[in-house]
Amino acid sequence: MPIAIKDSKIDITTEKLTKELAKEFSKYLKGGEFVFLYGEMGVGKTTFVKYFINEYQKKNNLTQTEITSPTFLKKMKILKLNFLILIILFISACSSVPKNTANSCSIFEERYFWYKHAKKSEKKWGTPVYLQLAIIKMESSFDWLAKPPRQKLFKVIPYKRPSSSFGYSQAVKGTWKQYKNETGNKYAARSRFKDSVDFIGWYTNKTEKILKISRSDAFNQYVAYHEGWGNYKNYKKNKKVINLAKRVEKQSNIYKQQLLECKNSLSTSKYIIF
Repeated sequence: MPIAIKDSKIDITTEKLTKELAKEFSKYLKGGEFVFLYGEMGVGKTTFVKYFINEYQKKNNLTQTEITSPTFLKKMKILKLNFLILIILFISACSSVPKNTANSCSIFEERYFWYKHAKKSEKKWGTPVYLQLAIIKMESSFDWLAKPPRQKLFKVIPYKRPSSSFGYSQAVKGTWKQYKNETGNKYAARSRFKDSVDFIGWYTNKTEKILKISRSDAFNQYVAYHEGWGNYKNYKKNKKVINLAKRVEKQSNIYKQQLLECKNSLSTSKYIIF
């Protein structure tokens, strides 16, 4: 009898529960199976794989190895197991754009762990979740690999990009480096949503300290985010930036109202579809 079917929901919200699931799951594989794990970065795929492989090693009196990343496939070959289990870690969920980026409830329904990361950033830095989302929507449209379009020579030949902006937050290399140094988050990646919302929280928090702009002031916070702390004072001469900031402010208000409607459901403990 299978331990789960397509519509089953299994709680793996803690490492202990993930370990128990891996132990139970190992009982049902006889050899030669293909197991696919699907989910965004940070949901616990590698943790599950680690406990699953270690459970097999324990049953077969093999030396337990530490599985630290998806490169565990190489280690499996070294073990010379008498049967082959291929576990492929798909991270496509973290690389795809949510279906409806205009609706915060829809975004978090599809990417529940994003909600947890955004709430953590809000608690840490004081920057509202709705503002974090509004900035990301404007900057990258939730594309984890977003980059500024290349400039063109003679309007035809692709040339260099206007800046080093990259990822969800479109942070440039210099500011990202400052963020990592000041927060100690040395392994932070601009292509990771968790780090991106933490970066936005850090940046808007510093904006409040430097420019005395409230972290809930979407318009002025975005101006400072787009122009930088030093150039903020000149934004009134830039109609393009003003229009962008107005759009962020409008989207922020929309996200805010939407989150009020789905707040209770998002605050309820979720289960991961297995």
